Amino acid sequence: MQSTTVFSRQVSGVPTDAKFDRANSLVVRSLRQSRLLEAWLTHVRQSGSLPALADFGAVRAYPEPGEMSTIQVTTCENEPRYFIVQESALFGNFFGSSAEGRFLDEAVSPRKLRVARVSLDECVRRALPVFASFAAHDGQNEQIICERLALPFGHGTTVTDILSTMKTTSWSKSDTMFARPGSQELKYSFRAIIDLH
Repeated sequence: MQSTTVFSRQVSGVPTDAKFDRANSLVVRSLRQSRLLEAWLTHVRQSGSLPALADFGAVRAYPEPGEMSTIQVTTCENEPRYFIVQESALFGNFFGSSAEGRFLDEAVSPRKLRVARVSLDECVRRALPVFASFAAHDGQNEQIICERLALPFGHGTTVTDILSTMKTTSWSKSDTMFARPGSQELKYSFRAIIDLH
């Protein structure tokens, strides 16, 4: 079994003030997200290398493709940039506009970018999955619980792609998912790096 220290790399220019716990895969409660994570963990434990996104069959088996965003990671002056290849159905609700086919830093405001990239930066830095749970509000100001899993892909410990899935739970009947698209301050209850063991 590979030690988690193998999958840890520093990215200069990336803020590190966000607080992340360390956790095992049991923190992911959604069955479909859990299956995706376990397939990723199995590959890395057996190969000692990140899987390539194009070859990762568990993505094609994911039952809710509308929950998935795929992101290409490039580096500019030692800082990662994120090109949104495919965005989930909820992406625009969070950020107020679509970013598909664009770099994230060109599609959203600097304030929104700081929120959007925290988990992505940690996923790249550690070359490990990142899981977050947070609350938002719908059009009737009812609370929605969101659970987001970010998985790194690439070769060795170099991250070239991120697959992000976001599952939401709501108890209201509002047709509007978020009251103020792109303007909410997310209330994180949990943010963690997923260990390999």
